Amino acid sequence: MAFSSGGSGGVMAEINVTPLVDVMLVLLIIFMITAPLAAHKIKIELPIASLAKPPDEAANQPITLSIKEPREAWIKASAGLPPQFKTSMLQSLEKGSATEVDFIHGPVVQWGEKCGVPTPVNETLIACVKGIEYAMTDYPGKA
Repeated sequence: MAFSSGGSGGVMAEINVTPLVDVMLVLLIIFMITAPLAAHKIKIELPIASLAKPPDEAANQPITLSIKEPREAWIKASAGLPPQFKTSMLQSLEKGSATEVDFIHGPVVQWGEKCGVPTPVNETLIACVKGIEYAMTDYPGKA
């Protein structure tokens, strides 16, 4: 709000928009400079689709994946990571903040339920992480 220095002595109820216009002009200039830099092309060679030959019936059969040694999958997945590496969920738990387990595994469980596909690993993981979050939460009456 601005004050009048004129003879009326009343308060002017107008907002000074000059700083807003200045900021908007600076942002416009920055956008005009950076927009052409952000627009770059990437050449991608896509395969050509053809319906001349119908797909084999064998190709339409479901694929079954199985892991005979579950530990081997974890070892392969962690290969090349530094020893001090910590997942974001572990970092959140160490800070005492909520994890993103609901956002990562929740939709998998929901879609599994909708499609009739069991998702026991995701359900168990959510339950475990939520249990840890609950155990770490301070609330009134907690022993």
